Amino acid sequence: MLLAPAFLTFGAFSSFKTTGQIGDTIGGITAPISSLVGSILVFLALKGQVLANQITQQQIREQQQEEMRKKEIVYISDLYKYFIDHFNAFQTKYYNGHRAMMKVLKSLADSESKDAHDDSRLYYGTTGQLFSILQLGTLFLDQLHKSGLEKDDKSYFKRLMRHHYDSFILPYLTRNESAAPCPRCGEKHNGIPLKMHAVINEALILM
Repeated sequence: MLLAPAFLTFGAFSSFKTTGQIGDTIGGITAPISSLVGSILVFLALKGQVLANQITQQQIREQQQEEMRKKEIVYISDLYKYFIDHFNAFQTKYYNGHRAMMKVLKSLADSESKDAHDDSRLYYGTTGQLFSILQLGTLFLDQLHKSGLEKDDKSYFKRLMRHHYDSFILPYLTRNESAAPCPRCGEKHNGIPLKMHAVINEALILM
């Protein structure tokens, strides 16, 4: 803007003496230029502000996602602890924890295959308690599957659950399966209640 008056009047005028008031001349020449420069600077400032807002919004979204992930981990961890607490607290007259669970499953598997159709056993006594724990395990795996946790986090919890099922539950699913078809349904199975069997299989699918 300082050099514009001299450049724009060079060649057309020998000096500012014939261009009128020098202030009007300089103002008339520099005003459009300053307005143009000002407009460009305002545009760049607004563009920079928009970019800054986008970066800020992205940071907020990432922070919210991280907070949500932490909440999900806490929720899943609490649900897993709830399952383990019930697993360990399960007891019979002489056993508790996994030994009690294995004892009850062995007793169920060794019973007659027709007993597997008796759903009433699932709602009282140690069999009912065991069924409730197995349902809780399936619920945990279902919530884990639906969660937005990272693949490694999900894998960690699934390995823990797989250990419990492989060690204390699955060995009894095929124990003493009837060589002859069940007199009730014609299928080959042992005495573990069919609904309990289905809950366990659902958990295995989610693993």
